[in-house]
Amino acid sequence: MVASLDAPRLRRFIYDGKLGHLPKLPWAQLKHGEFRSISSASPARALALCADNSGSFVFLFSSRHCSYDASAWNVSICSGVRHLRLELNTPDDPVEAGKLLDCLTLPSLHSITYVGLESLRFDASSCLGPPKWSSESFVALAGRSGFSTHLVCLSVHAQVADNELLRCLQGLSQLETLTVKDPSSFREATVTDVFLRGLSYAPDVSDPLIPNLRVLTLKALFNFGDAVYAEVVASRAWQKFDNGPFHANLFSRIQSKRMLSSAEAQGKLAELVSQGSLIFSNELEP
Repeated sequence: MVASLDAPRLRRFIYDGKLGHLPKLPWAQLKHGEFRSISSASPARALALCADNSGSFVFLFSSRHCSYDASAWNVSICSGVRHLRLELNTPDDPVEAGKLLDCLTLPSLHSITYVGLESLRFDASSCLGPPKWSSESFVALAGRSGFSTHLVCLSVHAQVADNELLRCLQGLSQLETLTVKDPSSFREATVTDVFLRGLSYAPDVSDPLIPNLRVLTLKALFNFGDAVYAEVVASRAWQKFDNGPFHANLFSRIQSKRMLSSAEAQGKLAELVSQGSLIFSNELEP
């Protein structure tokens, strides 16, 4: 028997266990819900808990033990959540990974974080990468949810090709904050010369990609040229914003073992910082 919880002042709820043991809660009043170690049969059921919520509710979904059988995803969930974090391990198949996004419609979403869990293999020293990203599923989710009018923050750590992620950014005209983290393998790097050049801003282009970008955070394997990075950051920093400089945060993943080193690139960025057009950091990933 599932107990009911009378908690009229409850605003934050964190749960680690079987969904069948959850008490009945006033979900609509929560500001933050966090669900960890969702059981193998219930990933979509977990997401459905936020369907009746609206406002500034933050829903953290952690899926380390999920089943991706098709029957588990035969559901359509429309939610007014404003912030959503999906933390998951999925099979090495973008179709399977996309099922998580396919069942959602998020017409009020301001920020979404899609995080893959990396873990060491038991039989080798290599690292299992994060789940593959489904561009088709994200583009469809963005279209039916109207992300072009309200999504301001996107964070992605997944196996996704540079040009595929650029495709997903098309139409996100209100996006202000973008975070991209490379997988551990250089062969699967997302942050490349191609990706960076796609983010370059040109004022004379009629429909530039994410024109309102204010903060760019890259956790990279440095599979790109220093000069290309500096040029892209400069193109963004030269934009005139009423509320401050452009922020560029560049973190080196431990596998890359290098930082931004070109004297020319460093000089260009330092000049922008001195002019007050840029706030820049280049550090090892914490």
